[in-house]
Amino acid sequence: MHKMHLLIGVLNGFFYIDSTGKPKFANSVPAGTTTSVDYNTGSNNITAFVIDNPNQEYVVKADAAVTQAMLGAANQMNNLSWTASDNKDGQSITQLDVSTAATTGMFTLVRSANDPENNDLTVPGANVIVTIGKSSALYN
Repeated sequence: MHKMHLLIGVLNGFFYIDSTGKPKFANSVPAGTTTSVDYNTGSNNITAFVIDNPNQEYVVKADAAVTQAMLGAANQMNNLSWTASDNKDGQSITQLDVSTAATTGMFTLVRSANDPENNDLTVPGANVIVTIGKSSALYN
């Protein structure tokens, strides 16, 4: 039996009270981060912000050349092996795996991002626009 996985959305950052009692917004939270009690909530939990609009468009890098025929296809993000320090300013470094075009892909490749610095679709690393696939969005 095939297990269905649904996405709530895309993580967009965190809020917590750091160990000195100061509020902090961050793209990532290192393992072992100590938090203090938030006097508004009475909790020392870390709050995650998730973009859950099923029509939201995201800019991601493609891991290979993108052809016109790939537009509209469902794809997965690369399931890469990386270490905790592999990020760019706390942002994800994962890429759209354009070779996984299938009906089970969680992201739909919409178009080029028209980024002048990364707009060459014939080489890996081009910026493209994706949306969460309609069959993959939990709140669709």
